[in-house]
Amino acid sequence: MRISIRCRNVRLSAGQRSRLVRRVEFALSQYRERVRHVSVVAQDENAERSGVDKTCRVLVRVAPLGDVVAKGDGRTFDVAVGAAIDRAARLISRGLGRIGGRRKGRVSMAGDLSQTLQSDVPAADRSAAPASVADATHYYQLGDIP
Repeated sequence: MRISIRCRNVRLSAGQRSRLVRRVEFALSQYRERVRHVSVVAQDENAERSGVDKTCRVLVRVAPLGDVVAKGDGRTFDVAVGAAIDRAARLISRGLGRIGGRRKGRVSMAGDLSQTLQSDVPAADRSAAPASVADATHYYQLGDIP
């Protein structure tokens, strides 16, 4: 995973840069094999005035998803960077989850619940297993699971 950092209207110290790199590596570590490149742009909107004017944009190139872009704002660069990286990680997780769900051919739980319940109950107790979704709710709430 390559990480590039660019700054606009601001200078990041060596400590801030190393914290930023560690934060990116930690947040995206579970996707290490899928992430090709991470580009971080830190920017100070109005350098003279104070307020929530620090922004960070993160672009992550993920193998099956393409480019994932996230933005974070804050009073300090650490807050802005953290918000952007956390959002990027959530977007990647959601995108990969959607792709994984399609590949596995998942169906909705409500549509397949009665068949699942019948197959989970031992053959001797199948007569006591619920036949419908409404019965299943009652069945599981009572704690009568065999």
